[in-house]
Amino acid sequence: MSTCFAFPCHLRVAFDDRFLHPPDRPGHGPRKSAGHRVPRRCAASSTHRGPRVTPQRLTNVLYRIAAVDHRGRATDRHVTAALDWNAGTRLSIHEHNGLLVVNADPHGLFTPTKQSYLRLPADARRVAGVSVGDRVLLTAHVDRQTVTV
Repeated sequence: MSTCFAFPCHLRVAFDDRFLHPPDRPGHGPRKSAGHRVPRRCAASSTHRGPRVTPQRLTNVLYRIAAVDHRGRATDRHVTAALDWNAGTRLSIHEHNGLLVVNADPHGLFTPTKQSYLRLPADARRVAGVSVGDRVLLTAHVDRQTVTV
């Protein structure tokens, strides 16, 4: 029984119980090995005619890429705006598995800047291995009021 993965044509690989076969190359016939024939097309590559199913998008998560400047600011304001964090919002920052997790915390020691940038203290940057000029992925969970860096 042969199976074919749904990859682009130049990356497709067909396999059966005993053999791994490279894909057909344009202008070359199907490759045979030990009496097995590689199918020219697989069911996954045929045109899909049914209704399209779109994956459900989570609207409570925001992803942004930001550069870290010489003062430790993540230069993106969309994250703090989505979380409704301003200069008076108290934040706590802790490390978890090499990532920085920033939470809204009434007893937190940190706040966003006056311009609503997220500031990452030097100690936190050092623990996470973030240097000046690095681009970081900011993942904001609006429901949880957290940002992961």
